[in-house]
Amino acid sequence: MTQIVENVNAKQSPSFSLDNLLKSDLFERENSYLDSKYFGMKGEIDQLLITETAKDMGMQVDYYSKDLYKITYQGKYVLFCGNSALVSEAYRACAQQKHLTKDLLARNGVPVATGRVFDDIKAATDYFSTLRHPVVIKPVTGSHGRGITTGITSVDALQDAWKTASAKSNKIK
Repeated sequence: MTQIVENVNAKQSPSFSLDNLLKSDLFERENSYLDSKYFGMKGEIDQLLITETAKDMGMQVDYYSKDLYKITYQGKYVLFCGNSALVSEAYRACAQQKHLTKDLLARNGVPVATGRVFDDIKAATDYFSTLRHPVVIKPVTGSHGRGITTGITSVDALQDAWKTASAKSNKIK
């Protein structure tokens, strides 16, 4: 199945493709991250992006160890665990099933983007026509951003993104 997520930030960014990457100027100059607010910070980039974004949104972040932290919003919290014996199978399942993670966060009062899970492109296309654009298409299962396409504003782009996500999962969000 594929997941369609409404891009609440609604910035017009082109869909990622290897062809666009190869045509870009990224290979003509050195990549420098010296100006990034994350440069020099300790920790894994995924943890930094999650915790710093939570802080920017006014949420409280409590660190218990290198890989264990809690984000609190309006009196409700979500516990995040890295690779650790402290990670339960329930947490692992939620982390691997994006729609479960989103449901868990929403039930605990954390704001999440709207979206639905589909296993048929016709239903996904019908739903897509009801949303503000751009949207994000991603496989329900997976990690490290594989199979995700952002900035989708047309049915043609939706169909291309569906093919990309479907190569990673039979359920698309």
